[in-house]
Amino acid sequence: MAELRLKEILTSRGITQKDFAEMMTQAGSPMSKQFVNNIVTGRQNPSWPTMEAITRVLGIELWELFVSSDMLNEKSAPDYCEVPQQELTALIEFRGNLYKASSIAELEKMIADWKEENKK
Repeated sequence: MAELRLKEILTSRGITQKDFAEMMTQAGSPMSKQFVNNIVTGRQNPSWPTMEAITRVLGIELWELFVSSDMLNEKSAPDYCEVPQQELTALIEFRGNLYKASSIAELEKMIADWKEENKK
């Protein structure tokens, strides 16, 4: 799964992991401080419903968990073809899992792997 920007978002807002766990619980999505820490450190991936709950509590769009608005603004839309492959960010939900590709080659490999799985 793609790395989430949860730590960056919480830090920028002055929210501790403990406070965030309490915010999630108050919003009807109980979450322990340990679970928040596991997400922040990448030891555990949240489910799709948990990511949706996180975005509701933080008042952000789902894509903002993966890409900052500053990253989007680095290139204007007409220049998208000139972006080197390593700067590609593709977020794909496939069969309930979220994947991130950082290059066209990675994206093509994911698609090829999924097509191969479908043949089985």
